[in-house]
Amino acid sequence: MEFDFRLEDDAHLVFVFNKHADGFAGFRFSRNARFESISFSATASGRFLDRQPLELGVLGDGWNHAVVEFGAQDVALEVGAEIAGRGA
Repeated sequence: MEFDFRLEDDAHLVFVFNKHADGFAGFRFSRNARFESISFSATASGRFLDRQPLELGVLGDGWNHAVVEFGAQDVALEVGAEIAGRGA
């Protein structure tokens, strides 16, 4: 899956996948100092079970291109030409 996104100052975007009755996983892209960009898994109510920082560098206010590849056991994320993180 590929998509383009643009974040204004203090904005964040959550990409959710692997949703089921007990919870879900996702990637959060952020330009907000209070919320870092992360890969995470969460309960159905949204409580984090696990979170890992994404290696995105600083997201600018322009357009960003993301590629999400779903494998048999994990999910890979690329933003630009760099692998930014993995999720379960």
